[in-house]
Amino acid sequence: MLMLVINFHKNSGEKMEYSNIRKRIKGKELLTLLIVLLILVSFFGSTSSSSLKVQAETPEEVFDYEFDQFFEDFMNYTGALSLALGFINGTEIVYVKGFGDQPENETVYQLGGVSRIFAATAIMQLFEDELIDLEADITNYFPFWIRNPTFPSTPITIKQVLTYGSSIRSYEQYWEKIIDEGYNFTDIFYDFFHEDGSEYGTSWSEFMPGTAYYEWWQASLSYDMLAYVVEYITGKNFTQYVEENILIPLGMENTKLDYNEYNETVLAAPPLIIANHANITVPRRNYDGRGSSGWRTTIEDYIKLMYSFMHGSYNGTSILEQTTIDLMLIDQGDGSGYCFSRNLFVWNTWGMCSNVGSIPLGSMGSFSVMLFNDEIGISLLCNSHFLHSELQDDADRAFEHIVSSLERLIPTPTKTNNEMLSSLVAFALISILLVLKRKQGKSNN
Repeated sequence: MLMLVINFHKNSGEKMEYSNIRKRIKGKELLTLLIVLLILVSFFGSTSSSSLKVQAETPEEVFDYEFDQFFEDFMNYTGALSLALGFINGTEIVYVKGFGDQPENETVYQLGGVSRIFAATAIMQLFEDELIDLEADITNYFPFWIRNPTFPSTPITIKQVLTYGSSIRSYEQYWEKIIDEGYNFTDIFYDFFHEDGSEYGTSWSEFMPGTAYYEWWQASLSYDMLAYVVEYITGKNFTQYVEENILIPLGMENTKLDYNEYNETVLAAPPLIIANHANITVPRRNYDGRGSSGWRTTIEDYIKLMYSFMHGSYNGTSILEQTTIDLMLIDQGDGSGYCFSRNLFVWNTWGMCSNVGSIPLGSMGSFSVMLFNDEIGISLLCNSHFLHSELQDDADRAFEHIVSSLERLIPTPTKTNNEMLSSLVAFALISILLVLKRKQGKSNN
């Protein structure tokens, strides 16, 4: 503001002294301007601690016929089968709806990679109960040694597994085994980690454990190991543990691992992969990746789970303490949280994610999204996978449409009253100076 006055003096090329000003301006006009300025200072100064915000729109205004029609058109254009959306704004669930061939909210979808949220939650519950040390060597919970053969003296900790830094990676050999319903965890781990195992040495990255990270989609094997750790510590089958300590407390009655436990009528149709101008139907089947990929749920259950992580509880029930949730969300510096992949669950900037990255045998053909920050949460379930295809841009635009719609629910901050006050004072001073300049010009003439 001071610079405005200084620059005005420089531009005018005139020396203006207070005594001369009083002679060249009528006292009444100056007094009026000063009174207006004083009123503005008094009014805005009394409310300077508050911020003005543009009124947010209501859910009814945002999620209207045009919003729904956008996704009806999207389903028709992409060939997607069924899709369900659920949104949270603040502490309110503001939208839950299905589209496509099975639009009912009771439709059951595969969760895929988001299933890891159960393994991470179970481990952190044991951490809260002081039954596990996150810095402990994972070998303590297995019947045989777990070491990267390239770094045989370097322990692999529970924390490294949670943060995608264990150097244990999933390859096609692993997926081929977990879709064989006759296999069990002990057999799989023996094959991959025991020196006499058929797949020994095929599941390792080249980096030393704890020194680098890999993408979330490569963590299936390591998160299934976490489920095994839960079983080792509690003496319970992982599925039973999840039901007792996560699903039942949150009222997630329609979330299960085995599709045979559902009535056939509520199951989403066998998933479809849409890529390279071809549609590939993936047979409905169970996956023994109970720590990583095998779970199924409905949009109503799914949003309860997300709500509990956004706000520490759902319907008055907490499955983890808030301090533990905060710990789980600590960024490890590579984009991954302590127990959450920032590509899969949490974002700083909005973005699309899916639970499937390939089309070969073992790919699930569906995708699920759970993204949230402090204000907004997005849940999405679909039994068609059209990402990583010629429809990728269309999928991105659909997600951007969701984001822009949700942002309309948030009040938009504007200038604070202090900022407005400074602007008004500057305007008033400039007005006074212009009056003075005009009067000085008249007197010179």
